[in-house]
Amino acid sequence: MGLRLPPRPRPARPARGRLGARAVPRDRGPRRRPRAPPRRGGRGARAVSLPLSPLGAARFPAGAPAFPGWEPALCAALADSDLPADALVLAWEVSRLPEGATEGERDALALLALALLLSVRDGSTRLSLRADREGPAALPLLLDRLRVGEEGREAALALAERLVAGEVSALAPATGTPDAFAPLVVDGDRLYAQRWHACETRLAASVQRRASAGAPPPFDAASVEAAVGDVLARPASPGGRELRLAGEQREAVAASLLSRLALVTGGPGSGKTSIVLAIVRALARLGVPAEAIALAAPTGKAANRVEESIAAGLASIARPSEEDARLALAPPSARTLHRLLGASREGARFRHGESNLLAPRFVVVDEASMVDLFLMDRLLRALDPGASLVLLGDAGQLPAVDAGAAFRDLCAAAGREGSTVRLARLVESHRMDARDREGRSVLLAARAVEAGDAGALLEGSPGLGPLFGGEAPLLSVVPAGSFPSFSGAELLPAADADGVASFLDRWFDERHARLPDLARLVRKEYRPARDGFPPHDEADLSALLSHLASFRLLAVTRGPARPTGAAAVNARLHARALALAGVSGEEVPAFCPGEPVLVLANDPARGLFNGDQGVVLRVAPAGGAQRFHAVFPRGDGFAAFPLEGLREDLDLAWATTVHKSQGSEFAHVALLLPGEPIPLLTRELVYTALTRARRSAVVVGRPDVLRSALATPVRRDTGLEERLAPVTSQGRPSGNGPENDAFVPLR
Repeated sequence: MGLRLPPRPRPARPARGRLGARAVPRDRGPRRRPRAPPRRGGRGARAVSLPLSPLGAARFPAGAPAFPGWEPALCAALADSDLPADALVLAWEVSRLPEGATEGERDALALLALALLLSVRDGSTRLSLRADREGPAALPLLLDRLRVGEEGREAALALAERLVAGEVSALAPATGTPDAFAPLVVDGDRLYAQRWHACETRLAASVQRRASAGAPPPFDAASVEAAVGDVLARPASPGGRELRLAGEQREAVAASLLSRLALVTGGPGSGKTSIVLAIVRALARLGVPAEAIALAAPTGKAANRVEESIAAGLASIARPSEEDARLALAPPSARTLHRLLGASREGARFRHGESNLLAPRFVVVDEASMVDLFLMDRLLRALDPGASLVLLGDAGQLPAVDAGAAFRDLCAAAGREGSTVRLARLVESHRMDARDREGRSVLLAARAVEAGDAGALLEGSPGLGPLFGGEAPLLSVVPAGSFPSFSGAELLPAADADGVASFLDRWFDERHARLPDLARLVRKEYRPARDGFPPHDEADLSALLSHLASFRLLAVTRGPARPTGAAAVNARLHARALALAGVSGEEVPAFCPGEPVLVLANDPARGLFNGDQGVVLRVAPAGGAQRFHAVFPRGDGFAAFPLEGLREDLDLAWATTVHKSQGSEFAHVALLLPGEPIPLLTRELVYTALTRARRSAVVVGRPDVLRSALATPVRRDTGLEERLAPVTSQGRPSGNGPENDAFVPLR
């Protein structure tokens, strides 16, 4: 969680604190004679009794209350905020570090640490210590969410004032200034965990070095112009559709080749993958071999998609140059960022860093908006000073799940006057074709969501202008008693669980069960030989997997508590799938033939990666008995794996969370809103959901809940953008400083 503890000083004997309760359990069970510490002054060294953890050490596993002596409301608030139990332990341990602190100061410090952990859990990198500051990481707001009593609240606010006033050393070694190594870092009027402060400052320094005005460009402008011109003269035609780069795409390619650091941001379908292909082809013309080009993405699925699109594009060039022909034979491979950096299995250690730099001269990262602050810092630290980095993503999408919004902050800083970071913004969408009625409907609705324009979305307005056009609402409201047409952008005002259930049944019938010959495809036995499936099986597998990949239900939450949660939706449609597959018996299988499944963890041995999608079917390998297998696309064919070896890392994929859907696209999408506004439901989440669709997007839920989401942009309190602010003539960073709010909505 970002807090790192220095060597533990000798703790003080526990006493009653200002929160009105002991910080350690009173009844500790049988006492053991404390072990004497190492002697420091010869004879007479005294044994010190160490206070136990609030978990109660042996008491907790034995079934005793989890946190004796701590206010039950605080423990419940932690659970409601999805903070793990060890957050309380960590805050308590930090509060024990200052030797001379009173018990009241320790209690207040523990509350500040908990508020910081909650802020980081929400995606911010820091906590605002000023009581009068508003925003997602404001201390009063977080104390309210922790349900802290009035006495504890006043103590925490008073301690925050002291820290802002400069009394940082009074609580050392728990707190320290930016140049000290302490678990809690006080930087101006913000409180950081040491890890996130270090990540922000290192990343800002790396970006500034790479984008400094004196850094020489990787290639001269004339060579880049010639290389890009030759690429444009030999367009690729994947899928039979010729790729002609628009003006903004050509500018993005040129910017990427003329800078040590370039950012490309654009919505789905704006041509980012086409830009990657053009960059790779241009680099080959500039003398960069394929092995010196690294393609990467945050997830295995995204990396595979980049690699496949590059290979397909190279194979579709009608008049390839010599460089294109060599690339087609050995294109650059794409990897996850963790594999590129040589991460250990648990992701805690990396083979590549400052002392072992990456070899590639040119690194291209797709889906960069999904990269968290920690991983972005690791990437910049591992780059050779002479290497170039291109980050492509959508700054309007949901940021990474973990703390920070690195790509958004980088784009915001690059967009400021005086910035030396190259930024290309892509506006035109090629996925949601504006010339197509259905695609245009989804495109306009997504843009209205991005702008937070609930009026245009739900009511229409005569003054919307050419962007949104017309007086009709951009979401077509489905009349009561009717069902969506699954064409364009629609709103189905489902007000309760029955309405959601009715829609799910209709979705199953309209989107899934209408595939011709579906029952045969689901119930048949597939018989692969040692060299793969026979042609007739491959044709059936291709039809079924393409069908399942054309639609997806998107949920805001994951669990089964709400009828709109992904787990609850999957359970309902699982029952429908059992009947369709002809599965019966007393034991209901967790997966049945014909069901879409999603891989939850990377499995390099099988060639499966987090986010890969497949289907469960009856498979009888050559010489083997029939069993349920998960079948996945693999290059030009398919690979099947027995469910027994994958069960723990598979999940049903009738519905997935919006977060899980990032990087995917479907012809038809439905977003299931919860019955009431919740913190997870934000403008960016709705935008991300709608932009997964090419032809139709249905929002299922109450209009007032949707309005609330559009009025709730993701707000994270981060310091990266202000650390990257250009220096003014007065020698101070322009933009956000201590006197300004340093968080901004994503749009």
